Amino acid sequence: MAKKSDNTSSVQSSGNTSGNAPEVSLDLSVDNRTITDASQAYEVCSSLQSDWQRGITNAARITSKINGERPYNQKKLENAGKGWKTNISTGFLASECRQVAPRLYMPIKTAKYLTSAALPGGWADGDMKTGFYRQTITKAIRSWPKWNFYVRGLAREVSTFAFCFNAFFDKYDWRPTLLRMDKGFVPQGTEVMDTEPSLFMAKYDYKPSELLALLKNNKEADRDEWKNDAVVDAINEATTPSTDSTYSQARSYTDLIRQAVWSNAYSKGYKVISTWHLFSRETTGKVSHYVIMSDQSPGSNVSNSGKNSGQKRLLYESLDQFDSMEDCVATIVYDYGDGTIHGVWGVGQILYDMAVQVERVRCDSVDNLRMTNKMKLQVSDAKNVNDVKLNVTSDTMIVSGAQFAGNTAAMPQDIQGYELLDQKLSQIAREKIGSFIPPIPLQPSDIKAAQINAKVNDQQELREDMLETFLIQFAPLIRTISKRLTDPDSPDDKAKAVIKELKEKLTDEEIELLRQDIPSQSIMGFTEFAAQKRAAFAASVIGNPLFRQSALARIMAEGSGDESFIQSIVLPDGDQSSQIEAQRSQLIENASLALGQPTPILQNDNDWVHMQTLKPSILEVIKAGNAQIAQIGLQHYAAHWGQGVNKKMIPQDQINTEKAFISAAEKAIEALNQKQQVAQAQQQAGVPMMDPSQAQQQEQPPVQ
Repeated sequence: MAKKSDNTSSVQSSGNTSGNAPEVSLDLSVDNRTITDASQAYEVCSSLQSDWQRGITNAARITSKINGERPYNQKKLENAGKGWKTNISTGFLASECRQVAPRLYMPIKTAKYLTSAALPGGWADGDMKTGFYRQTITKAIRSWPKWNFYVRGLAREVSTFAFCFNAFFDKYDWRPTLLRMDKGFVPQGTEVMDTEPSLFMAKYDYKPSELLALLKNNKEADRDEWKNDAVVDAINEATTPSTDSTYSQARSYTDLIRQAVWSNAYSKGYKVISTWHLFSRETTGKVSHYVIMSDQSPGSNVSNSGKNSGQKRLLYESLDQFDSMEDCVATIVYDYGDGTIHGVWGVGQILYDMAVQVERVRCDSVDNLRMTNKMKLQVSDAKNVNDVKLNVTSDTMIVSGAQFAGNTAAMPQDIQGYELLDQKLSQIAREKIGSFIPPIPLQPSDIKAAQINAKVNDQQELREDMLETFLIQFAPLIRTISKRLTDPDSPDDKAKAVIKELKEKLTDEEIELLRQDIPSQSIMGFTEFAAQKRAAFAASVIGNPLFRQSALARIMAEGSGDESFIQSIVLPDGDQSSQIEAQRSQLIENASLALGQPTPILQNDNDWVHMQTLKPSILEVIKAGNAQIAQIGLQHYAAHWGQGVNKKMIPQDQINTEKAFISAAEKAIEALNQKQQVAQAQQQAGVPMMDPSQAQQQEQPPVQ
């Protein structure tokens, strides 16, 4: 550890479990560090863990209930003579918790991008380069084989147990370590969204081979962060870690019960070195990193007293290793709570007491059903209970040694009452977590439908609010991952590959701007919620010439697949092949219509293009006075109009205009038919025909 200046008063580490106060000189320089030696580091870690004793215990209780803990203590039931009672877990708490986690992790798994970092506004080709950066980073993160389960575990831990930590133990590794709330610790009173806590402690078990590889790499690089003698001793003394039911191991002990191991005394079937990572924020803002053997390791018997005795447990020391706490830990909480991390409640805490009652009600309902139609008998003395005999024949049932209790021959059945109570309690529980929707009525009812729609809207708002709260906290984690993936000094192979790919379209300056960008928004705009809203709007204006059709198609398709899928089904900008094909098809149809042959339309026709291609021909035929051909063409045109309206292929502002054209054309054709009928009648009556030059001077049908 760093030595303190002789010009400042000494601060004893013994008993100082929150770190040293800064010693400021007259020139405003700080002459000491938060942690003085290994003994103090051990005491700080022990204090952080013991301060959260009750939280760990409560988490163990929640875990037991989720894992199927029975609602009653079976031994107590048997001692009370109630061993007959139903005592099973129906998984109520597990079912309710399972409804919440997917709301958090599914939008992340399906989001178009995982980062919202962007180049400054007005940057040359900024949109294209920003999109390329987002896509490259997203692809790199999702290439991590553990990413899927990492996100699921993160969402489950946060939603069920209120909060968790994402830690980076190495300076360059971009893959975080998920630490649940009994493996990561910050000081009591640390505020929600405080990205710079003064201290952070993480419990981590190293395999001997893993620790040995770190020590070898450290020596090869001629560095001294890993303490050679202490690490070698720790590796040689590695053992299978023991686990007990004390508070610090309570949740791990419960997990062993779930795993049905033959002995609950061990948490792993292989040797490990149990350690505590302590991250200490200095007054300068830099973060120092220490690794010491925990109280579960063989080194825990090292005395803290005596000169340099505590140094035997120090495995690693790196002063000012990180620029800030944000570079080594990201905390994510479920809700605001009382404003502190430890004051946040998850679904597990919210519904635990309710879950106990629901489980008991369900067990009682089973007992009620089992007791139905069973005879209720009474003996004169309890010692005679074994003398009661039941003799059953083909048509009789005789009881000896007892008599019916009063005039009641059987226990009453009240299953419906239990079902109603179960439903009521379940409704209350789901309303607490925002997942309750009234049951769909069997009979139509406007009032009931309105209630359901209102509840659906309320739940949707709650889901979006819950997701936005989660994603806002998720953004700093992705920013840290992105910074590590784009660190030019990183020896990581994936980071090197990402930088190489980014440099194909971005300059070093642009990469640095993006990696340092603090996203002002979450990735909510890239999730299914936003995609659905954009798709609904795009569908409402599809076919409108004021909007780019290829862009609308991309928006409608973006919620159905990745970029490669969208490219495979959406025509690129400027591609006119579909319009040209529709025009060519209609021109061929025009030839058939001109011969008086009606032509059917197809479901996949681009109706708007067909109509625009056919319309000039109809006007020419009407002008020429050929009512029969005009009628056939107009029928074809009207069929495209009707189908186009249904498919929303016709621009909204053109629907009524085209309807008016069809009506005017019908009147013009009717006028032509009447004129032809008059001409035929005159011919049959011997009336001289009008000279063609005079016919051309007659008023043409008013159609445009």
